[in-house]
Amino acid sequence: MNYYELQIETAGPGVELVENELTELGITQFVVDDPNLDIQMMDEAWGTEYVDREEILAWKDRSATVTVYTETLEEAEAICRKLQDWMPAVRNRLASGVYGENLNADSLGSGKIRLTLRGDEEWKDKWKAYFKPTKITEHIVVCPSWEEYEPASDEEVVISIDPGMAFGTGTHETTALTTLLMEKYLKPGEKVLDVGCGSGIIAARLGASRVLGIDIDDEAVTASEENGERNGVMDIARFQMGDLTEGVDFQADVVVANLLTHLVLRLSPDIPKHMLPGGRYVTSGILVEQEVSVVQALEELGFTVLETAEKGDWCCIAARL
Repeated sequence: MNYYELQIETAGPGVELVENELTELGITQFVVDDPNLDIQMMDEAWGTEYVDREEILAWKDRSATVTVYTETLEEAEAICRKLQDWMPAVRNRLASGVYGENLNADSLGSGKIRLTLRGDEEWKDKWKAYFKPTKITEHIVVCPSWEEYEPASDEEVVISIDPGMAFGTGTHETTALTTLLMEKYLKPGEKVLDVGCGSGIIAARLGASRVLGIDIDDEAVTASEENGERNGVMDIARFQMGDLTEGVDFQADVVVANLLTHLVLRLSPDIPKHMLPGGRYVTSGILVEQEVSVVQALEELGFTVLETAEKGDWCCIAARL
């Protein structure tokens, strides 16, 4: 299916003006790319979240854009004509100070409008070329559903993944670390509680007898169920929407939480009540520089840290009550 991309090039101060005009035209769905907003969000980000500051700052001088998508050329051209009529008028108002002293005729930026015919295949399939079977541990291979892969040995376990917005590719460092420690501390036949769904499928393939995955995102739950079916584990795995701190009555030998540090710290006090005697806790999504604070928090909760593993900027912690 083809569609039309109408992109308005502007400057940071002009983004809101363009948004308001589109809204006046009855267009409420559009995509904004504003480098100033990116920098603001970077400065306000949680200290526990990973932000690639250098990458964001490298793009700070690019123009801001507001993009509209339409199904027909007629609709796109109609919007284009209205914006072309609107641009000179709003520049005059900016120059006369109607919008305040801090805005002038340059605040709208170039005002260039680009109309491009796009096809679904441009975004739907081309990205797949960059996602190939990846060996994330010595025995675990993550393979996209559209690729064929023959295990190199009987010991190799292949996890088939169809990634999406709510389900990653399974190749991130945090996933590899979580899998590495699950391989070490999960015994065949044990029960697993996965806080976040993604690791539950791997746990099932590693020999867990029962898996419960919970997530606050219903799309993540749906994606996990679909990938669970793809890997033939839905006879032992179940995925549901929910919050660990509310209404989850499940105890496991291994609890897995591949999240972000602030979520790990928030949820960890509730982990013990979901652990069977001798249970292990595997948690990842923690930046290396935050490892000490997380270890300290776990020890204060009564955990004994068994091992930490690092890869790139990330670390994973295995602990026991």
